Amino acid sequence: MAILAAEVGSRGCRILLIEDETSIAEMYASVLRLSGHEVQVAHDGTAGLKAAREGDFDLVLLDIRMPGRDGMSVLAELAQDTHSREWPVVMLTNFDDPALRSRARELGARDYLLKSKVMPRQLAELVPGWARTCG
Repeated sequence: MAILAAEVGSRGCRILLIEDETSIAEMYASVLRLSGHEVQVAHDGTAGLKAAREGDFDLVLLDIRMPGRDGMSVLAELAQDTHSREWPVVMLTNFDDPALRSRARELGARDYLLKSKVMPRQLAELVPGWARTCG
């Protein structure tokens, strides 16, 4: 069994989770917090960009299909902003679409995960490998 970050005393990551489905956001955020990470949740792309401008994060977990600003436009803006361009972004989506996966990579996404194939605990275990300064 994997040891949670909180159990080994290492500094958790500061994660911005941009996810419009409240139940999914709560599920991932809860497990990430139990793993020792700080998580700020934004429920749409506009709120996510606002949080990014106001905060400092080690990692962004980003859904694609959301009301208002979709994840691809958020990803593009994060990559252009001098404040956030170095932050790793992982797409966390239900859309297994090769064109979306390719576009996300072109825009700088570190990884592209399908929600149906990654359990919250698995996601928490992967975070230190993506994040820039924590773990």
